[in-house]
Amino acid sequence: MTYLQQLRGLGVPVLLVDGGDAFFRTITRQAPPKEEQRSDLSNASVIVNAFNLMGYHAFGIGPQDLQYGVARLQELSREARFPFLCANLVDKETKEPFFKPYEIITIGGVRFGVFAIIHDKLNPTLQKRVIPGGMILSPIDTAKQVVKELRPQCDVIVALSQLYDKTNKDLLAEVSEIDVLIDPMTRFGSKSIWIEENGYYQLINDTPRMRIDGQGARVGVLDMTVSPEKKGLASHAAYNIPLEPHIMSHPAMTLLIKKVRLGRSFSLPDKFDPEKRFPTDSILGHETCGACHAEQYEFWKSTTHAANFHTLETAGAQLRTDCIGCHSLGYGIAYVDPAQAVAFKEVQCENCHGINPRHADSPSESHFDLVGERTCWGCHNPEYTQKQFDYEAALPKASCPKMK
Repeated sequence: MTYLQQLRGLGVPVLLVDGGDAFFRTITRQAPPKEEQRSDLSNASVIVNAFNLMGYHAFGIGPQDLQYGVARLQELSREARFPFLCANLVDKETKEPFFKPYEIITIGGVRFGVFAIIHDKLNPTLQKRVIPGGMILSPIDTAKQVVKELRPQCDVIVALSQLYDKTNKDLLAEVSEIDVLIDPMTRFGSKSIWIEENGYYQLINDTPRMRIDGQGARVGVLDMTVSPEKKGLASHAAYNIPLEPHIMSHPAMTLLIKKVRLGRSFSLPDKFDPEKRFPTDSILGHETCGACHAEQYEFWKSTTHAANFHTLETAGAQLRTDCIGCHSLGYGIAYVDPAQAVAFKEVQCENCHGINPRHADSPSESHFDLVGERTCWGCHNPEYTQKQFDYEAALPKASCPKMK
């Protein structure tokens, strides 16, 4: 969420979609026990709420999402502030889709037609359990029909495709009007945990195919340039962005998780607008921390953490978005304009301890999380710094005196 807020704060138009298989584990022939069902459905509801918070625009249904049947998934979709899509999962009698086949979304003046298809290779016994009274139409034939409807209405057509690799290639060969294909790498009802580095992006028949792994540690990004004179992509560039651990956790998402663990609900305001993302005023800052923790504050001022922003200024890199996150506090949370980084400069208390604005009002009830090795590697990662990092040797230099 922090990364998305960074992008939106820079004025980058963002289309946020998911290819599916986000809610449950591998689909099973027999329905899980009741206790497991309650837990799974509760977790799925939390995921939908997190997607709402991040501002998703569309979600394509995958086989695993059908674990508890179409009816349950329809119930879950009503909690979402974005559509669940699937064009070829239909009622056997009426041939009407159980979910919206596609959605037309306007972002930055560009009309995106987003549709989703699911593979038709589900085991018949399993299919009878999860889609009683339903059937899965030919994905390629369905895609042809949907694209025919979308093309006159859209500038860019995006397919969320739960098909196998060969079928996806056949799809792009037969339906050339698809401009972007998102392949969540689900195979036989099981999501790929890792993807090889060269597997995230591939150009198939001049159409970009994007994949991302199932760990949630990365986000796939496709930068698109669209010509106003011609439909489709004028140019594009693909990336996979690591989110952990160097992108700071967003306080709103952290609060959602903490409330869930306490068995409480987390509700978005009725007028919540996912497109209007502005930084919060939840940063305390080193002076606020120092007012109560004077000894720790004095120690912090003696560390290189307290005086490292000048290295960016010396190098003329104080506006670089890939640098300021580790040389200031709360990029994407406290501020989004790189020109404001100087107001939040240096590695402060909350860079390491996390964002917890409630601590200042009720310190005994709102504790900060413990700082671990993982926190340090977020910024001291040799992949970014081009310097080796010895955690054990560095720890004493940055560890504040213990509280008395």
